[in-house]
Amino acid sequence: MIHADEERPGKEINAADDEIPPIKFEEAVEFLKRKVPIQKKKFSELEDKLKFRAFTVAKLGTIKSIETVKEQLIATIADGKGYAEFWNRIKQTVEDDPTKIKPGYWETVFRTNTQSAYMAGKLEQFQNDKSVVAYQLLVIEDSRTTQICRNLLKKSTSYGMILPKSHSFWKTYGFAPYHMNCRTSIRAVFKSQVGKPGNIVENPTMKSLKSFKPQKGFGGNPLDTGNWWKLTESQIEQAIEYGILGQFNREDNIFAVYDDIWNGYKRKSYNSGGWYDLCDNPPDDWFTDNKRIVEFLAEKGYHIKVIPAIQNVDKKYGVKWSNPDILLNGKLADIKTVFTSVKSRLKSAKNQKLKNVVLFIPDSFTLEEIYSTFEDWNHGRLNITWIYKNKIYNTNLK
Repeated sequence: MIHADEERPGKEINAADDEIPPIKFEEAVEFLKRKVPIQKKKFSELEDKLKFRAFTVAKLGTIKSIETVKEQLIATIADGKGYAEFWNRIKQTVEDDPTKIKPGYWETVFRTNTQSAYMAGKLEQFQNDKSVVAYQLLVIEDSRTTQICRNLLKKSTSYGMILPKSHSFWKTYGFAPYHMNCRTSIRAVFKSQVGKPGNIVENPTMKSLKSFKPQKGFGGNPLDTGNWWKLTESQIEQAIEYGILGQFNREDNIFAVYDDIWNGYKRKSYNSGGWYDLCDNPPDDWFTDNKRIVEFLAEKGYHIKVIPAIQNVDKKYGVKWSNPDILLNGKLADIKTVFTSVKSRLKSAKNQKLKNVVLFIPDSFTLEEIYSTFEDWNHGRLNITWIYKNKIYNTNLK
């Protein structure tokens, strides 16, 4: 209610009954776009961390119908609309489905997925803001409030608890939604607000919170668990096996705090402010070709993470897979050393469905040859970072 009031000052809002205020929330839209449709049977077999990246509707049987619902959810959030608008947009999908799903079911789909998306959007804004020191749980108390979320109310005031950003609650239980149709959210409490009326930060023990228990499959942190390259190799392989880590989605799978050192990585920093993080199992060409190129870029101020090698994907899962080499300033990229043709190396990157490529071009090529190749390019958009005669250039091809 506080969050909505800040967005619509002076207007009466009853958050228990009204639809979501018409607030455009770009981060929420982007989070939902990253979710990949998957059928319910396969969804239930996924590890918990992978479920953050999969999108399913239990009573829809085909990927096409699930994707349709997802698209309408995205459109509804992007337009700042509520459930009524969402229902109007998917009526045809429901009418075409043999199960004839009732509107109440779609309200559950809408509320659960939009809540997850809005929560991810808020955390995307709050997590790196040093002036945010705590979160308040915004629990809507009315006849529809579940006992799960009632346990989050401060008994003396009936307001949601305010807990430090570093409190173990957020790591143990995570963020809403905590159950189906959950309406609980959070607001940020800034350093300048602490101690003022309505902004008293508490620090309860985890033992005192033991009565709170989210519904199975809910809670957690969509940002921490939404990044493929922070997961274990086995989880990445499971994503490939189930078809939710497709080549067309790899660029969208980055959704975490990029500048953090992730588990399993070691960092080498440079005076320029650049760095590179090396994973435990780098690809074979790291030592033969890529190491010197990554070091050169990091020396010049770039921030790079070396992506772990995922082996034998074709043989295991029958999926054509070419592992990208690095994350370059947060963007998936492959490193290509030019031997005989600049164009052939660019085409190789396009075949990997990548938008970004690092080119190492030997001194034997002339600038005229390089720029001529760029001018003649007509195979789609590519963002090129190219190294030539110890200098770094950036060119965008269309």
